Amino acid sequence: MGQIRGGIMKKIDITSINFDKVVKINDDISSESAIYHDNKMVYKIYRNFSFRELIEREIHVDETSKVTNLRVAAPLAKLYDNGFFCGCTMAYKKGITLSEYEKTHSIEELKDKLIDVSLELEEIHRNRKKIVLGDVNYNNVMIDEENNNFSFIDFDGVGIKRLEPMTISAPLFEYLENRGIDYQGKQNYDRLTYLLAFYQTVFHKSIDEVSEDEFEMKTNELPFLNRSRYDFKVLKKKNKTVKDMPYFHEVFSK
Repeated sequence: MGQIRGGIMKKIDITSINFDKVVKINDDISSESAIYHDNKMVYKIYRNFSFRELIEREIHVDETSKVTNLRVAAPLAKLYDNGFFCGCTMAYKKGITLSEYEKTHSIEELKDKLIDVSLELEEIHRNRKKIVLGDVNYNNVMIDEENNNFSFIDFDGVGIKRLEPMTISAPLFEYLENRGIDYQGKQNYDRLTYLLAFYQTVFHKSIDEVSEDEFEMKTNELPFLNRSRYDFKVLKKKNKTVKDMPYFHEVFSK
């Protein structure tokens, strides 16, 4: 179980950061944050946030910074601009995202990696802070193949204690919207999202667009999908509530 650390977080004024010596990670101006790294630390500066959203994010940062001994890049320090909270720092995690890993590895290799990731997700859920990732997607997992390791990143906006996640993934949003279900910060939705994401990888479209005949045909190519036959049928239903879903590793482990 992840331990909890206490104490007041270190504060860093962004004027002390030499932006000529850091690398910008994201170039999308529509992104909610500008992210930089210096091979040791990640500097995440929020933008396009209202004053109220910044206050809420600072509360999340304070809480998530206390989580240790899990494979997560938790906030380490808070960034300030002219005395106002504007971001946070996290340890830099080298490697490639799970999304990049998917493009260069077989679907079987991706499935095996997701089993490892899912096992750690279960550990995160066991933490006494009642953590819910919310924005579960392949871009928020960093894979370090050289050291056979991985980490969950973008951890500063997760649900923790009584705070709900600040963001959810697009596949989960679409799935819930198609059923008229409002999102609730439940760990079950993290489990659900990994299954949805994997089916989307396998079929190259959302689960609602996959017919049972297509599923049957794909099992000939990927026999391990037979293990998820029951869960596939459950997910296809347009119920007004979300059934408790298993962890990915509970479905696909040998």
